[in-house]
Amino acid sequence: GIPDETGEFGEELRLVLGIAARKALEGVDDAAFLDWARAAIPSLAPAMLEDCPPQDIDREAFWIGVAIWNAAPSPANHYQPSPLPKPRRNDACPCGSGLKYKRCCQRLPPVPEFPPLVFWPVITEVCPKTEIDRMIADPRFPADGIGLMAECFFDNGDYPQVIRMLEPPLAGGAERIRNEHAHWIDMLCDAYDEQYRTPRKKLALLEAM
Repeated sequence: GIPDETGEFGEELRLVLGIAARKALEGVDDAAFLDWARAAIPSLAPAMLEDCPPQDIDREAFWIGVAIWNAAPSPANHYQPSPLPKPRRNDACPCGSGLKYKRCCQRLPPVPEFPPLVFWPVITEVCPKTEIDRMIADPRFPADGIGLMAECFFDNGDYPQVIRMLEPPLAGGAERIRNEHAHWIDMLCDAYDEQYRTPRKKLALLEAM
C-alpha cells in the first residue's frame, strides 16, 4: 500500500521519495545516501517516526533510508535497484554504532520494504522530460518504469510525451515488453487519437502488432 498512502504520512513519503529519487539519479553512493537519510528524514517526515522512541529515531531513520535505497533506481545498474546485503547477526551493525547487529539494530521493529515501482510516478514529478527520455533510451531500462511513467503523463494529458515513451519499445515487434505490458498498445492508440486528426499512425501500429 505504500504508493497509495494518504494524509500527512503520504505527503511526507512523497516528499522524501522525491528527494531520494533525485539523489539516486544523480549517482550518489549508498554511504552518502544513508548519511542524508539519517540527517534529513526526522525533519522531513516526522509522521513516519511518530511511534519511534526518541533514542531510536536516528537509527530508525537510517533503516528507512536503507529500505528506500534498496528500491531506488540506480543509473549504474541500468535504473534497476542495487540493494544492500542484509546484515548477519554477528556482523558489525551497518548503522555505525560499533556493536554487532544482534546487539544493536536487530531489535528494532523491521522497516517495511518499498516496492521499486513506487519511484516511477515520483520521477515524472521531479525530473525534466528530457532526462526521462535519456534514461529510457537505455535498452535495459525497466519496462515497468516506462509504462508507469507513461500512465502518469497520459493522466495529465501529455500525449506527445506518452507517444515519445511508448513508440520505441513497441517498435520492431515489441521485443522489450512482455504480455503484461500489452495494455501499452491501448494507451498509445488512445494517445494517437488525442494527438492526431487521422488514424494513420494508430492503424500502422495495430498492423505491426
